[in-house]
Amino acid sequence: MDRDTRATWIYSSPYYRVNRAGELERHGSFRTGRPFRTAIYEGLVSLRARSHLVSSLGLQLPGRIPDSAVELTGRLLIEASRQIRRSMHTRSFIVFHPSWNNANVDQVRWKGDLIANLRANEVGILDYSQKTYDHNDVISPGCDLHPNGRLNERLAGWLSVDLREQLGLRGALNDPANGEFTAF
Repeated sequence: MDRDTRATWIYSSPYYRVNRAGELERHGSFRTGRPFRTAIYEGLVSLRARSHLVSSLGLQLPGRIPDSAVELTGRLLIEASRQIRRSMHTRSFIVFHPSWNNANVDQVRWKGDLIANLRANEVGILDYSQKTYDHNDVISPGCDLHPNGRLNERLAGWLSVDLREQLGLRGALNDPANGEFTAF
């Protein structure tokens, strides 16, 4: 998704779109696949870094995430899941992190539709976005709400329990006694 113009790492990430035949097609990176729009986003990032006024306005591009971007995200996740299943002969899971509900309003709004689409296409979902956590679980409550090690350690515990259940395993994950190796 390209809503948060502060996430400068996204500009070199793979850029996909749907071609005329209705198939997913990679078009380089965000920077090369849609250079004009990305240049505008990068310009806003630069202005935000240099101007307290622009930064305080909290401008985001686009103003709201279009439904087409949500649909494309679903298609990409479904295809990734299919490729993992074919190449690794195992199930994959999309994990919604507890910090998801601290994300922007659009992400919370369309999460239900995305999850329904993924489930309809037999993609495993582990949704931890309703798990509660507090300021001790983030890097810096005043400015950086990324999860810290404490929250991720709790998430690892939840994943261990839920993945064993989802995969029908009795022992620890990746235990040869289970007769299979599950890659994550």
